[in-house]
Amino acid sequence: VNAPQAQAELPPLDTPVISITNVFAAGDLQNELLVVERVGEGELIWPQLLVDFKAGKLQPVYRAKNQMNPIVIPEIPRHLYSKKKYLINNTVLMSRWCPNLCEFCLVKRIYGPGYRMRQMEDILHEIASLKNDHKPLVFVDDNIVGNKEFAKEFFRRLKPLNKKWMSQCSLSIANDEELLILAK
Repeated sequence: VNAPQAQAELPPLDTPVISITNVFAAGDLQNELLVVERVGEGELIWPQLLVDFKAGKLQPVYRAKNQMNPIVIPEIPRHLYSKKKYLINNTVLMSRWCPNLCEFCLVKRIYGPGYRMRQMEDILHEIASLKNDHKPLVFVDDNIVGNKEFAKEFFRRLKPLNKKWMSQCSLSIANDEELLILAK
């Protein structure tokens, strides 16, 4: 379903629709359907948006003034969602952005410039704290091997934990045999 078709089929809305992802990802919808637009990383925008929502004073656009410092990205509050409704609960964020500048990709437009990684100790601590040991980990990174040296060290330190995991990465991993072996 394309955006104009979806918009035509929706009933009139009497409550605000807030874009979970950036509005430019919605294409033609723009501000015709979405009355509140989020531009930038959610951790920087949602606190003010929620205050304004509770006060009944939503602004049309919430734009992050800077980038999220990956050192302070919190662990995912897994206690807030039902374990029964999700196929995979073991999601972990290691990094944001991707060093590749593919013209078709929204990552740079969503997160801005610069590949940023969380502290390795924080990532490993989060993995160790996961309760579903039998389920695989899913790294929700845009390109888990965006910083090859960091990824190599991370994979070395992840290996003793004997975790099955998955993530997405660029095909450049195939050009680095050591990285490919460590990721296995």
